Amino acid sequence: MIHEQVEMFNLLMNAIWDSENYYVVHVDASSSIGLFDQVEIIVKSLPNVHLLESKRIVWAGYSIVDCELRAIMFLLKLADDWKYFINLSGRDFPLKSQHSIKEFLRAENKNFMHYCDIKSEWEGALDRVEDFHVEKNGALNSCKEVPAEIKKSRDQFYNDNTAYGGSQWFILSYDICKFINNPKNNESVIDIYRNTFASDEGFFQTLLINSEFKTKITNNNMRYLIFPEKSGGHPKILANDDYQQILQSKALFARKFDINNSRSLISNIIKRLH
Repeated sequence: MIHEQVEMFNLLMNAIWDSENYYVVHVDASSSIGLFDQVEIIVKSLPNVHLLESKRIVWAGYSIVDCELRAIMFLLKLADDWKYFINLSGRDFPLKSQHSIKEFLRAENKNFMHYCDIKSEWEGALDRVEDFHVEKNGALNSCKEVPAEIKKSRDQFYNDNTAYGGSQWFILSYDICKFINNPKNNESVIDIYRNTFASDEGFFQTLLINSEFKTKITNNNMRYLIFPEKSGGHPKILANDDYQQILQSKALFARKFDINNSRSLISNIIKRLH
């Protein structure tokens, strides 16, 4: 998913591209004029890179989940010989080569996603699923008053399910993606999370950790991120002074990068990948 910094996206694609993989790229329809055309130029010579229909993405809105569900559906229709779905933003970067990542996933034979119980383990997060949130005019509007029909649906849903949340970045197997894509499994969760805050940090956790796949998911997203105090929940922009810590990390990917402030760090990582 990309909405800015096309040069950063170009570096990312060069670092993760492999002829054996499939790639689906979504360009935010509300991004700057010309970004889609620039991305199209970058990927047009790569036969295994596909552009998803662009739609507007609203920060903390359900549109992020919709984008990922559409990408999963696209890939399932495209081919059945892939093993894992890995979601990335245009501000991410790999810390391992594609060969090393494949070898790791083959050896581990697991799924990776951070999750926790929103009610008992994530202080201050309960409002995300209790209040009413709706995308309108390119923004997420929130209010405490929940329409009666939606409140009733939520009460019924949470009688049988636990609300989970966590990081929106994950690595999920083909079989789990088939489960996610099945309307029999996802419709009730979509109905609930369509009007929650930061649904991309709860939809997939709630769907999967309440299912039989819970035992097949390792509670780790394999990403390197730093959240400074008083950052408002936003990750630090990584720079070269983070390089040694990154080297000690077992993560497969890191974020968040900025083409101006992270250029030296990216250069060092690229040298290590090769």
